[in-house]
Amino acid sequence: MYKLYGAKYARSLMCEMVMIDGEIPNELMEIDMLAHEHRTLEILAVNPAGQVPVLITPEGDTLAQTAAINLYLSDKHKLHDYAPALDEAERGIFVSGLFYLVGELEPIVKRFLYPHRYALQPEDSKAVYAQALEAAQERLVVMERRLALAGPFYL
Repeated sequence: MYKLYGAKYARSLMCEMVMIDGEIPNELMEIDMLAHEHRTLEILAVNPAGQVPVLITPEGDTLAQTAAINLYLSDKHKLHDYAPALDEAERGIFVSGLFYLVGELEPIVKRFLYPHRYALQPEDSKAVYAQALEAAQERLVVMERRLALAGPFYL
């Protein structure tokens, strides 16, 4: 059985949703991020980055990162509503788009949601926020173009 380490209001919810929808048996290990449980020695032994989600596979492998976990589950359990199969023509476009989302948009969204973490001075938070908003809008235009060309998997 899979063991999923997750937290309320975290990206692990996306992994939970895939597992529920795919009817994949799992045990949820809920981590209280506000109580800093993700920084305990027990959790750091599972994921030295101290982040959730983390998935322990039935084979004992430890996987991290929401997109990677969901792609793994989609492939392993043939959830082709989530990702094209390895031999489908759309697979390359899908993987390219997934890496774009994770590598380009997600870091910008973090700056947008938490500008104070990226500002050197408190008064710089508004500028960080504005810059992140502009950059996110540029990336979303690219994603809209890809979606128009590549179809529903990009959602």
